[in-house]
Amino acid sequence: MSIRARPAPPGMASSLKFVLRHVLPFILAFACSILKTNASGSAPWGASTARTLSVPSGGVKKSRIHRMNEEKKLPPLPSNLTVSIVTWNMAEKSPSLSDVALVARSAEVHRSDLCVVGAQELENLKPRRHEGSRSREWRRLLLHVFGRTHMLLCLTKLGGMQLAVLAKRPLLPYLSPLHVCEVPCGVGNLLHNKGGQAVLFRVATHTSFLFINAHLAAHAHRVEDRNGDVDRVMTEVQSLLAFSLPGREGRRARASKESLPLSSSFPEQQPHQPPPSVLVKKVDRFFFLGDLNYRLELPREDIEVPLRRVKNAKVSLEEAVARLLEYDQLSIERLEKRRVFEGMVESPVHFLPTFKFNKGRDRYDTSPKKRAPAWTDRILFKACEGRVRCEKYNSVGGARHSDHRPVVGVFVVPLEGGKGAVGSAGGREGKGTTAQNSPPGYGEKVIPNEGGKEREVEEGEEELVEEWVEEEEEEEEEEEKVGEEEEGEEETDDDSGYESEDEEEDDTDSDF
Repeated sequence: MSIRARPAPPGMASSLKFVLRHVLPFILAFACSILKTNASGSAPWGASTARTLSVPSGGVKKSRIHRMNEEKKLPPLPSNLTVSIVTWNMAEKSPSLSDVALVARSAEVHRSDLCVVGAQELENLKPRRHEGSRSREWRRLLLHVFGRTHMLLCLTKLGGMQLAVLAKRPLLPYLSPLHVCEVPCGVGNLLHNKGGQAVLFRVATHTSFLFINAHLAAHAHRVEDRNGDVDRVMTEVQSLLAFSLPGREGRRARASKESLPLSSSFPEQQPHQPPPSVLVKKVDRFFFLGDLNYRLELPREDIEVPLRRVKNAKVSLEEAVARLLEYDQLSIERLEKRRVFEGMVESPVHFLPTFKFNKGRDRYDTSPKKRAPAWTDRILFKACEGRVRCEKYNSVGGARHSDHRPVVGVFVVPLEGGKGAVGSAGGREGKGTTAQNSPPGYGEKVIPNEGGKEREVEEGEEELVEEWVEEEEEEEEEEEKVGEEEEGEEETDDDSGYESEDEEEDDTDSDF
Protein backbone atom coordinates (compact mmCIF):
# COMPACT_ATOMS: atom_id res chain seq x y z
CA MET A 1 0.00 0.00 0.00
CA SER A 2 1.47 3.32 -1.05
CA ILE A 3 1.35 6.28 1.28
CA ARG A 4 0.78 9.67 -0.28
CA ALA A 5 1.98 12.82 1.37
CA ARG A 6 -0.80 15.16 2.36
CA PRO A 7 -0.54 18.42 0.39
CA ALA A 8 0.19 21.53 2.42
CA PRO A 9 -2.66 23.98 2.88
CA PRO A 10 -2.63 26.89 0.40
CA GLY A 11 -1.92 29.43 3.12
CA MET A 12 1.03 27.47 4.49
CA ALA A 13 2.49 27.02 1.02
CA SER A 14 2.40 30.74 0.32
CA SER A 15 3.95 31.51 3.70
CA LEU A 16 6.76 29.01 3.11
CA LYS A 17 7.37 30.50 -0.32
CA PHE A 18 7.59 33.98 1.18
CA VAL A 19 10.08 32.82 3.83
CA LEU A 20 12.31 31.07 1.29
CA ARG A 21 12.26 33.99 -1.12
CA HIS A 22 12.57 36.98 1.23
CA VAL A 23 13.47 36.02 4.79
CA LEU A 24 16.04 33.26 4.31
CA PRO A 25 18.36 35.24 1.97
CA PHE A 26 18.39 38.13 4.42
CA ILE A 27 19.25 35.83 7.36
CA LEU A 28 22.08 34.22 5.39
CA ALA A 29 23.47 37.59 4.31
CA PHE A 30 23.22 38.85 7.89
CA ALA A 31 25.17 35.83 9.19
CA CYS A 32 27.82 36.21 6.48
CA SER A 33 28.27 39.89 7.25
CA ILE A 34 28.84 39.09 10.94
CA LEU A 35 31.45 36.46 10.07
CA LYS A 36 33.23 38.80 7.67
CA THR A 37 33.39 41.72 10.09
CA ASN A 38 34.57 39.54 12.98
CA ALA A 39 37.22 37.93 10.78
CA SER A 40 38.49 41.28 9.53
CA GLY A 41 38.74 42.68 13.05
CA SER A 42 36.55 45.70 12.32
CA ALA A 43 33.46 46.80 14.19
CA PRO A 44 30.78 44.09 14.35
CA TRP A 45 27.75 44.39 12.11
CA GLY A 46 25.15 46.60 13.76
CA ALA A 47 27.60 48.37 16.08
CA SER A 48 27.57 52.15 16.35
CA THR A 49 30.47 53.66 14.41
CA ALA A 50 32.15 57.06 14.19
CA ARG A 51 34.71 58.73 11.95
CA THR A 52 36.15 62.14 11.10
CA LEU A 53 35.95 63.76 7.66
CA SER A 54 37.99 66.69 6.37
CA VAL A 55 36.28 69.68 4.79
CA PRO A 56 36.70 69.97 0.99
CA SER A 57 38.59 73.03 -0.18
CA GLY A 58 35.89 74.01 -2.67
CA GLY A 59 38.31 74.28 -5.55
CA VAL A 60 40.66 76.59 -3.60
CA LYS A 61 44.12 75.31 -2.75
CA LYS A 62 44.71 74.83 0.96
CA SER A 63 47.91 76.86 0.80
CA ARG A 64 45.93 79.74 -0.68
CA ILE A 65 43.30 79.45 2.06
CA HIS A 66 45.99 79.92 4.71
CA ARG A 67 47.51 82.80 2.72
CA MET A 68 44.11 84.47 2.31
CA ASN A 69 43.57 84.16 6.05
CA GLU A 70 46.91 85.80 6.76
CA GLU A 71 46.37 88.54 4.19
CA LYS A 72 42.81 89.19 5.43
CA LYS A 73 41.24 88.25 2.11
CA LEU A 74 38.81 85.67 3.41
CA PRO A 75 35.16 86.61 2.91
CA PRO A 76 33.86 88.13 6.14
CA LEU A 77 31.75 85.86 8.28
CA PRO A 78 28.27 87.21 9.12
CA SER A 79 27.00 87.23 12.67
CA ASN A 80 24.09 84.94 11.68
CA LEU A 81 23.89 81.91 9.41
CA THR A 82 20.79 80.80 7.55
CA VAL A 83 20.28 77.04 7.84
CA SER A 84 17.84 75.09 5.66
CA ILE A 85 16.75 71.65 6.90
CA VAL A 86 14.79 68.99 5.00
CA THR A 87 13.46 65.66 6.27
CA TRP A 88 12.02 63.36 3.63
CA ASN A 89 10.83 59.75 3.81
CA MET A 90 11.25 58.38 0.27
CA ALA A 91 9.16 55.18 0.71
CA GLU A 92 11.82 53.23 -1.25
CA LYS A 93 11.16 55.25 -4.40
CA SER A 94 13.39 57.80 -6.12
CA PRO A 95 11.88 61.29 -6.37
CA SER A 96 11.65 63.14 -9.64
CA LEU A 97 13.86 66.09 -10.50
CA SER A 98 10.85 68.40 -10.30
CA ASP A 99 10.05 67.19 -6.77
CA VAL A 100 13.63 67.77 -5.59
CA ALA A 101 13.66 71.24 -7.17
CA LEU A 102 10.33 72.03 -5.50
CA VAL A 103 11.68 70.98 -2.10
CA ALA A 104 14.81 73.07 -2.63
CA ARG A 105 12.71 76.14 -3.45
CA SER A 106 10.50 75.55 -0.43
CA ALA A 107 13.58 75.27 1.79
CA GLU A 108 14.92 78.54 0.32
CA VAL A 109 18.23 76.89 -0.42
CA HIS A 110 19.38 79.79 -2.59
CA ARG A 111 19.82 82.05 0.47
CA SER A 112 21.00 79.46 2.99
CA ASP A 113 24.57 79.18 4.20
CA LEU A 114 24.09 75.56 5.35
CA CYS A 115 21.74 72.92 3.96
CA VAL A 116 20.97 69.67 5.79
CA VAL A 117 18.90 66.98 4.07
CA GLY A 118 17.83 63.86 5.97
CA ALA A 119 16.30 61.01 3.94
CA GLN A 120 14.63 57.87 5.25
CA GLU A 121 13.62 54.66 3.48
CA LEU A 122 15.74 55.59 0.49
CA GLU A 123 16.72 51.95 -0.02
CA ASN A 124 15.18 48.70 1.15
CA LEU A 125 17.09 46.40 3.51
CA LYS A 126 18.12 43.94 0.82
CA PRO A 127 21.82 43.16 1.42
CA ARG A 128 23.96 44.56 -1.39
CA ARG A 129 27.67 44.77 -2.02
CA HIS A 130 27.61 48.09 -3.86
CA GLU A 131 25.61 51.28 -3.66
CA GLY A 132 21.97 50.83 -4.64
CA SER A 133 20.47 52.41 -7.73
CA ARG A 134 18.16 54.66 -5.71
CA SER A 135 21.08 55.93 -3.63
CA ARG A 136 23.03 56.75 -6.78
CA GLU A 137 20.02 58.53 -8.27
CA TRP A 138 19.40 60.48 -5.07
CA ARG A 139 23.03 61.59 -4.90
CA ARG A 140 22.85 62.71 -8.53
CA LEU A 141 19.67 64.72 -7.91
CA LEU A 142 21.10 66.18 -4.71
CA LEU A 143 24.22 67.44 -6.45
CA HIS A 144 22.29 68.62 -9.50
CA VAL A 145 19.81 70.75 -7.51
CA PHE A 146 21.54 71.65 -4.23
CA GLY A 147 25.05 71.52 -5.69
CA ARG A 148 24.46 74.55 -7.88
CA THR A 149 25.02 76.89 -4.97
CA HIS A 150 26.49 74.61 -2.29
CA MET A 151 29.26 72.06 -1.90
CA LEU A 152 28.56 68.63 -0.44
CA LEU A 153 30.50 68.22 2.81
CA CYS A 154 29.36 64.71 3.70
CA LEU A 155 26.76 62.09 2.81
CA THR A 156 26.53 59.50 5.57
CA LYS A 157 24.46 56.31 5.19
CA LEU A 158 22.77 53.88 7.57
CA GLY A 159 20.56 51.27 5.94
CA GLY A 160 17.92 53.21 4.02
CA MET A 161 18.81 56.49 5.75
CA GLN A 162 21.10 59.19 4.41
CA LEU A 163 22.17 62.52 5.91
CA ALA A 164 23.68 65.15 3.62
CA VAL A 165 25.32 68.39 4.77
CA LEU A 166 26.07 71.11 2.22
CA ALA A 167 27.62 74.56 2.61
CA LYS A 168 28.22 77.58 0.44
CA ARG A 169 31.78 77.88 -0.78
CA PRO A 170 32.64 81.13 1.07
CA LEU A 171 31.85 79.31 4.33
CA LEU A 172 34.25 76.41 3.73
CA PRO A 173 37.41 78.02 5.18
CA TYR A 174 35.61 78.56 8.46
CA LEU A 175 34.53 74.94 8.98
CA SER A 176 36.33 72.41 11.15
CA PRO A 177 36.61 68.71 10.23
CA LEU A 178 33.27 66.92 10.44
CA HIS A 179 32.69 64.18 13.02
CA VAL A 180 30.16 61.60 11.81
CA CYS A 181 28.55 58.62 13.53
CA GLU A 182 25.74 56.10 12.89
CA VAL A 183 23.61 54.36 15.52
CA PRO A 184 21.38 51.39 14.51
CA CYS A 185 18.15 50.90 16.47
CA GLY A 186 16.50 48.03 14.57
CA VAL A 187 15.72 44.59 15.98
CA GLY A 188 18.11 43.97 18.85
CA ASN A 189 19.81 47.29 18.04
CA LEU A 190 21.44 45.48 15.12
CA LEU A 191 19.34 46.02 12.02
CA HIS A 192 19.72 49.27 10.12
CA ASN A 193 16.06 49.80 9.27
CA LYS A 194 15.80 52.19 12.24
CA GLY A 195 18.37 54.37 13.94
CA GLY A 196 20.10 57.73 13.77
CA GLN A 197 22.96 59.53 12.04
CA ALA A 198 24.86 62.49 13.47
CA VAL A 199 27.20 65.12 12.05
CA LEU A 200 29.11 67.46 14.38
CA PHE A 201 31.37 70.35 13.36
CA ARG A 202 32.36 73.90 14.29
CA VAL A 203 32.06 77.22 12.48
CA ALA A 204 34.93 79.67 13.04
CA THR A 205 36.06 77.71 16.14
CA HIS A 206 33.35 79.45 18.16
CA THR A 207 30.05 77.68 17.43
CA SER A 208 29.44 73.93 17.34
CA PHE A 209 26.66 72.49 15.16
CA LEU A 210 25.12 69.04 15.63
CA PHE A 211 22.56 67.54 13.23
CA ILE A 212 20.87 64.18 13.87
CA ASN A 213 18.71 62.43 11.29
CA ALA A 214 16.57 59.65 12.80
CA HIS A 215 14.02 57.02 11.79
CA LEU A 216 12.25 55.73 14.89
CA ALA A 217 10.07 52.71 15.64
CA ALA A 218 6.80 52.54 13.69
CA HIS A 219 3.14 51.90 14.66
CA ALA A 220 0.93 53.91 16.98
CA HIS A 221 1.25 51.72 20.09
CA ARG A 222 5.08 51.78 20.22
CA VAL A 223 5.51 55.12 21.97
CA GLU A 224 7.91 53.72 24.56
CA ASP A 225 10.02 52.15 21.82
CA ARG A 226 10.29 55.50 20.08
CA ASN A 227 11.33 57.19 23.30
CA GLY A 228 13.89 54.44 23.80
CA ASP A 229 15.24 54.96 20.29
CA VAL A 230 15.72 58.66 20.98
CA ASP A 231 17.54 57.92 24.24
CA ARG A 232 19.76 55.32 22.56
CA VAL A 233 20.67 57.63 19.67
CA MET A 234 21.45 60.54 22.00
CA THR A 235 23.47 58.35 24.37
CA GLU A 236 25.49 56.70 21.61
CA VAL A 237 26.15 59.99 19.84
CA GLN A 238 27.44 61.69 22.98
CA SER A 239 29.54 58.59 23.73
CA LEU A 240 31.05 58.38 20.26
CA LEU A 241 31.55 62.12 19.85
CA ALA A 242 32.40 62.97 23.46
CA PHE A 243 35.97 63.81 22.47
CA SER A 244 34.58 66.61 20.27
CA LEU A 245 32.54 68.28 23.01
CA PRO A 246 33.90 71.49 24.53
CA GLY A 247 34.75 71.78 28.20
CA ARG A 248 35.97 69.31 30.79
CA GLU A 249 33.99 66.35 29.41
CA GLY A 250 35.57 66.75 25.99
CA ARG A 251 39.09 67.02 27.41
CA ARG A 252 38.64 63.88 29.50
CA ALA A 253 37.23 61.98 26.53
CA ARG A 254 40.11 63.12 24.30
CA ALA A 255 42.62 61.97 26.90
CA SER A 256 41.00 58.54 27.12
CA LYS A 257 40.73 58.32 23.34
CA GLU A 258 44.46 58.98 22.91
CA SER A 259 45.23 56.00 25.16
CA LEU A 260 43.16 53.63 22.99
CA PRO A 261 44.44 51.83 19.88
CA LEU A 262 43.66 53.65 16.66
CA SER A 263 40.74 52.10 14.73
CA SER A 264 38.09 53.02 12.19
CA SER A 265 35.36 53.05 14.84
CA PHE A 266 35.36 54.01 18.48
CA PRO A 267 34.16 51.68 21.23
CA GLU A 268 30.53 51.84 22.22
CA GLN A 269 31.35 52.78 25.82
CA GLN A 270 33.95 55.47 26.41
CA PRO A 271 35.75 55.36 29.77
CA HIS A 272 34.62 58.96 30.45
CA GLN A 273 31.14 59.07 28.99
CA PRO A 274 29.30 62.32 29.80
CA PRO A 275 25.84 62.21 31.37
CA PRO A 276 22.82 62.26 29.02
CA SER A 277 22.14 65.98 29.49
CA VAL A 278 25.62 67.01 28.31
CA LEU A 279 24.87 66.54 24.61
CA VAL A 280 22.15 69.19 24.54
CA LYS A 281 23.88 71.51 27.00
CA LYS A 282 27.37 71.45 25.53
CA VAL A 283 26.56 71.69 21.82
CA ASP A 284 25.80 75.26 20.80
CA ARG A 285 23.35 74.57 17.94
CA PHE A 286 21.53 71.23 17.89
CA PHE A 287 18.89 70.06 15.37
CA PHE A 288 17.05 66.72 15.50
CA LEU A 289 15.11 65.80 12.35
CA GLY A 290 13.60 62.77 10.67
CA ASP A 291 10.67 60.40 10.47
CA LEU A 292 10.05 60.23 14.21
CA ASN A 293 6.88 58.16 13.70
CA TYR A 294 4.92 59.69 16.59
CA ARG A 295 1.19 59.33 15.85
CA LEU A 296 -2.14 60.76 17.03
CA GLU A 297 -3.97 59.13 19.94
CA LEU A 298 -7.22 59.14 17.99
CA PRO A 299 -9.03 56.71 15.70
CA ARG A 300 -8.87 57.51 12.01
CA GLU A 301 -12.52 58.59 11.86
CA ASP A 302 -12.02 61.28 14.49
CA ILE A 303 -8.95 62.57 12.66
CA GLU A 304 -10.68 62.78 9.29
CA VAL A 305 -13.57 64.92 10.56
CA PRO A 306 -11.59 68.16 11.11
CA LEU A 307 -9.52 67.49 7.98
CA ARG A 308 -12.68 67.28 5.88
CA ARG A 309 -13.97 70.48 7.46
CA VAL A 310 -10.76 72.23 6.44
CA LYS A 311 -11.19 70.96 2.89
CA ASN A 312 -14.78 72.23 2.83
CA ALA A 313 -13.68 75.60 4.28
CA LYS A 314 -15.88 75.12 7.35
CA VAL A 315 -12.96 75.58 9.73
CA SER A 316 -9.53 77.15 9.40
CA LEU A 317 -6.41 75.05 9.02
CA GLU A 318 -4.89 76.53 12.18
CA GLU A 319 -7.93 75.62 14.25
CA ALA A 320 -8.09 72.04 12.96
CA VAL A 321 -4.36 71.51 13.46
CA ALA A 322 -4.49 72.90 16.99
CA ARG A 323 -7.30 70.50 17.93
CA LEU A 324 -5.50 67.45 16.54
CA LEU A 325 -2.15 68.35 18.09
CA GLU A 326 -3.71 67.96 21.53
CA TYR A 327 -3.54 64.21 20.82
CA ASP A 328 -0.09 64.24 19.21
CA GLN A 329 2.16 61.67 20.90
CA LEU A 330 5.32 63.74 20.49
CA SER A 331 3.74 66.81 22.06
CA ILE A 332 2.38 64.72 24.93
CA GLU A 333 5.68 62.93 25.59
CA ARG A 334 7.79 66.07 25.25
CA LEU A 335 5.65 68.77 26.89
CA GLU A 336 3.27 67.02 29.29
CA LYS A 337 5.19 63.95 30.43
CA ARG A 338 8.69 65.35 29.73
CA ARG A 339 10.03 61.93 28.82
CA VAL A 340 11.92 62.85 25.66
CA PHE A 341 13.76 65.74 23.96
CA GLU A 342 14.52 67.61 27.16
CA GLY A 343 15.84 71.08 26.40
CA MET A 344 14.58 71.05 22.81
CA VAL A 345 11.69 72.87 21.16
CA GLU A 346 9.64 72.69 17.98
CA SER A 347 8.24 75.59 16.00
CA PRO A 348 4.43 75.76 15.85
CA VAL A 349 2.94 73.28 13.38
CA HIS A 350 0.65 74.96 10.83
CA PHE A 351 0.48 72.27 8.15
CA LEU A 352 -1.56 69.14 7.50
CA PRO A 353 -0.41 65.70 8.70
CA THR A 354 2.45 64.44 6.54
CA PHE A 355 1.57 60.71 6.71
CA LYS A 356 0.11 58.52 5.25
CA PHE A 357 -0.84 59.41 1.66
CA ASN A 358 -1.58 57.35 -1.40
CA LYS A 359 1.56 57.65 -3.50
CA GLY A 360 1.19 60.26 -6.20
CA ARG A 361 -2.08 61.61 -4.81
CA ASP A 362 -3.37 64.03 -2.17
CA ARG A 363 -5.62 61.48 -0.49
CA TYR A 364 -4.76 59.86 2.80
CA ASP A 365 -4.31 56.09 2.89
CA THR A 366 -7.20 54.19 1.28
CA SER A 367 -5.49 50.79 1.35
CA PRO A 368 -6.97 47.97 3.47
CA LYS A 369 -4.71 49.04 6.38
CA LYS A 370 -6.12 52.60 6.33
CA ARG A 371 -3.36 54.10 8.42
CA ALA A 372 -4.46 57.15 10.41
CA PRO A 373 -2.96 60.51 9.36
CA ALA A 374 -0.20 61.85 11.63
CA TRP A 375 2.66 64.31 11.83
CA THR A 376 5.45 61.74 11.68
CA ASP A 377 8.05 64.01 10.06
CA ARG A 378 9.41 66.66 12.42
CA ILE A 379 12.29 69.05 13.07
CA LEU A 380 13.28 69.98 16.63
CA PHE A 381 16.11 72.21 17.81
CA LYS A 382 17.86 73.21 21.00
CA ALA A 383 16.19 75.96 22.97
CA CYS A 384 18.66 78.86 23.08
CA GLU A 385 16.58 81.50 24.88
CA GLY A 386 15.07 82.70 21.62
CA ARG A 387 18.41 83.05 19.86
CA VAL A 388 17.61 80.57 17.08
CA ARG A 389 14.81 82.01 14.97
CA CYS A 390 12.64 79.75 12.82
CA GLU A 391 11.54 81.65 9.73
CA LYS A 392 9.73 78.76 8.07
CA TYR A 393 8.39 75.38 9.15
CA ASN A 394 6.13 73.71 6.63
CA SER A 395 5.46 70.62 4.57
CA VAL A 396 5.84 70.46 0.79
CA GLY A 397 2.47 69.27 -0.45
CA GLY A 398 3.48 69.26 -4.10
CA ALA A 399 6.10 66.50 -3.67
CA ARG A 400 3.78 63.50 -3.98
CA HIS A 401 6.02 60.62 -5.04
CA SER A 402 6.08 59.12 -1.50
CA ASP A 403 3.47 58.27 1.12
CA HIS A 404 5.10 60.99 3.25
CA ARG A 405 5.30 64.70 2.54
CA PRO A 406 8.73 66.27 3.04
CA VAL A 407 9.05 68.85 5.80
CA VAL A 408 11.35 71.87 5.53
CA GLY A 409 12.61 74.36 8.07
CA VAL A 410 14.53 77.60 7.58
CA PHE A 411 16.40 78.90 10.63
CA VAL A 412 18.46 81.99 11.35
CA VAL A 413 21.23 80.82 13.67
CA PRO A 414 23.53 83.28 15.48
CA LEU A 415 27.21 82.47 15.78
CA GLU A 416 28.81 82.60 19.18
CA GLY A 417 31.03 85.59 19.74
CA GLY A 418 34.52 85.31 21.11
CA LYS A 419 38.11 85.93 20.25
CA GLY A 420 40.50 83.62 18.49
CA ALA A 421 41.79 82.79 15.06
CA VAL A 422 39.22 81.87 12.53
CA GLY A 423 39.64 78.17 11.79
CA SER A 424 40.41 77.24 8.22
CA ALA A 425 39.59 73.91 6.64
CA GLY A 426 41.68 71.41 8.49
CA GLY A 427 43.25 74.19 10.58
CA ARG A 428 44.29 73.88 14.21
CA GLU A 429 42.87 75.88 17.07
CA GLY A 430 45.45 77.64 19.19
CA LYS A 431 45.24 78.98 22.72
CA GLY A 432 47.52 81.88 21.93
CA THR A 433 45.55 83.25 19.00
CA THR A 434 44.06 86.73 19.09
CA ALA A 435 41.37 88.62 17.26
CA GLN A 436 43.89 90.23 14.94
CA ASN A 437 44.14 86.91 13.08
CA SER A 438 40.44 87.07 12.20
CA PRO A 439 39.32 88.40 8.83
CA PRO A 440 38.32 92.09 8.69
CA GLY A 441 34.84 93.02 9.74
CA TYR A 442 34.17 89.74 11.57
CA GLY A 443 30.43 89.49 11.98
CA GLU A 444 29.82 92.12 9.29
CA LYS A 445 29.57 92.03 5.52
CA VAL A 446 32.09 94.35 3.85
CA ILE A 447 33.17 95.16 0.30
CA PRO A 448 36.19 97.16 -0.91
CA ASN A 449 35.96 100.85 -1.79
CA GLU A 450 37.83 102.33 -4.69
CA GLY A 451 40.43 103.63 -2.28
CA GLY A 452 41.16 100.13 -1.03
CA LYS A 453 39.33 100.56 2.28
CA GLU A 454 36.34 98.56 3.35
CA ARG A 455 32.81 99.60 4.20
CA GLU A 456 29.67 97.85 5.35
CA VAL A 457 27.54 96.23 2.70
CA GLU A 458 24.43 98.17 1.87
CA GLU A 459 21.09 96.56 1.21
CA GLY A 460 21.04 94.45 -1.95
CA GLU A 461 24.84 94.20 -2.19
CA GLU A 462 25.31 90.79 -0.51
CA GLU A 463 26.07 89.05 -3.82
CA LEU A 464 28.94 91.47 -4.50
CA VAL A 465 30.91 89.96 -1.65
CA GLU A 466 31.00 86.52 -3.27
CA GLU A 467 31.76 88.03 -6.71
CA TRP A 468 34.64 90.02 -5.23
CA VAL A 469 36.16 86.92 -3.63
CA GLU A 470 35.81 84.95 -6.88
CA GLU A 471 37.50 87.76 -8.83
CA GLU A 472 40.35 87.86 -6.33
CA GLU A 473 40.85 84.11 -6.66
CA GLU A 474 40.79 84.25 -10.47
CA GLU A 475 43.40 87.03 -10.48
CA GLU A 476 45.66 85.03 -8.18
CA GLU A 477 45.30 81.96 -10.39
CA GLU A 478 46.25 83.98 -13.47
CA GLU A 479 49.29 85.40 -11.68
CA GLU A 480 50.40 81.92 -10.65
CA LYS A 481 50.00 80.60 -14.19
CA VAL A 482 52.11 83.46 -15.58
CA GLY A 483 54.79 82.77 -12.98
CA GLU A 484 54.81 79.07 -13.78
CA GLU A 485 55.18 79.75 -17.51
CA GLU A 486 58.13 82.07 -16.87
CA GLU A 487 59.88 79.57 -14.64
CA GLY A 488 59.29 76.80 -17.20
CA GLU A 489 60.95 73.53 -16.57
CA GLU A 490 62.86 74.84 -13.54
CA GLU A 491 59.77 74.64 -11.37
CA THR A 492 59.23 71.32 -9.63
CA ASP A 493 56.02 69.60 -8.58
CA ASP A 494 56.67 70.51 -4.94
CA ASP A 495 56.34 74.24 -5.80
CA SER A 496 53.00 73.92 -7.59
CA GLY A 497 50.95 75.35 -4.72
CA TYR A 498 49.45 72.02 -3.66
CA GLU A 499 50.40 70.51 -0.37
CA SER A 500 51.88 67.06 -0.13
CA GLU A 501 49.95 64.15 1.35
CA ASP A 502 51.86 64.48 4.62
CA GLU A 503 50.90 68.14 4.91
CA GLU A 504 47.25 67.37 4.24
CA GLU A 505 47.29 64.72 6.95
CA ASP A 506 48.73 67.24 9.39
CA ASP A 507 45.96 69.69 8.55
CA THR A 508 43.17 67.22 9.16
CA ASP A 509 44.66 66.03 12.45
CA SER A 510 43.43 69.03 14.39
CA ASP A 511 41.73 68.92 17.76
CA PHE A 512 38.07 69.77 17.50
